Amino acid sequence: MSKPRYLIYDNLVQGAGMGHTARDYMRIHSWAIIHGYTLVTPLCDLGHGFGKSGLFEKALGIPNQKNLRKFLLDNPQTQNLHVPHPQGALPHKPLPNGYVSPKTRKVFLNYYNNRVPLTEPPNQDIKNITISIRRGDAAMCPDTIVRRRLLPTSYFLQAVRRALDLFAIKDFKLTIFSDGGMGEHRGSYVDEFGNPESILDSFSPYTNSLNFAVGPPSPRTTLEQFHHSIQSDIFIASPSGFSKLISFYREGRVNIFPKRSNSLGTNNIYIDPHTGDVVQ
Repeated sequence: MSKPRYLIYDNLVQGAGMGHTARDYMRIHSWAIIHGYTLVTPLCDLGHGFGKSGLFEKALGIPNQKNLRKFLLDNPQTQNLHVPHPQGALPHKPLPNGYVSPKTRKVFLNYYNNRVPLTEPPNQDIKNITISIRRGDAAMCPDTIVRRRLLPTSYFLQAVRRALDLFAIKDFKLTIFSDGGMGEHRGSYVDEFGNPESILDSFSPYTNSLNFAVGPPSPRTTLEQFHHSIQSDIFIASPSGFSKLISFYREGRVNIFPKRSNSLGTNNIYIDPHTGDVVQ
C-alpha cells in the first residue's frame, strides 16, 4: 500500500474575512484532492479580530492540524509537498478562484454538521428571515468600484416583500445583521453612501417582527450572524463573500440574492435589486 501524500500548505490568504478565507481554503483543498494529496494547513490568520485564534476552524468544524503539520515538517518525506508562505506556489496550474470540487463540498458540509455549536439556534417555532447588509469599510471607501458591492436598503425591503408573497408567510421574525459604519459613523447603521440611516424607520412596516444587530465586525458578532443566518428559514444576502459562504452551508434552505451574484447554495432565488422582480 502506498504512503499517503500530504500537501502542507502555508500560503492561504491572510488578514481577510471568513468568506474570502473559506473560498481560498476550499480551492486549495479541491486542488489537493484532484492531485492525490491530503491537505494540511496551519491555523488560518483572519482579520476583524480573529487572528490565529482557531475560531474560524471551530466555526466551520475544520480539524486543527497543528500537531500533524509539525510532525510532517519534522519528519520530511519525499512524497509530501510543502508550500511555504509567502512565496510558495503549487507545481501545477492552480484552480480558479471560487472553485469547489464536489468532494470538497461534501467534506466541508460534513465538518460543519459535526462541529461543536458555538451559538444557540434561532427559535424554530416561527419562520425566521435573516438579512445580511454589507456596509462597513466599503461604505466609507471613495472607490466607486468597491461601492458597487453595496445595495440600497430598498433592495432588502423588496426582498422581504418578495419572500413573504412567494411563501405566503404571515407570522415571522425578521433579523437584520449589518457591519455598520466606520469613521465618524462607526457603530451606526449607514446607507450605501456611508450616511446615517435608521433601521427602525427604514423597516417600519416590520417593527413588531424586527430584531437587529449593527456595529463594526468582531469575532462574536460575526459568528452570531454566520450561524443564525445559516439556520434561518430564508436568507436575504448581500453580494459578498460572507453571504456566499453562508449560502454554502444552508443545504436546501431558501437564499435570496441580487441578480448577477453567485450563490453557493442549492435553493436560490435571484431578484432585480431595483424592481424586486424574480429573474432567472
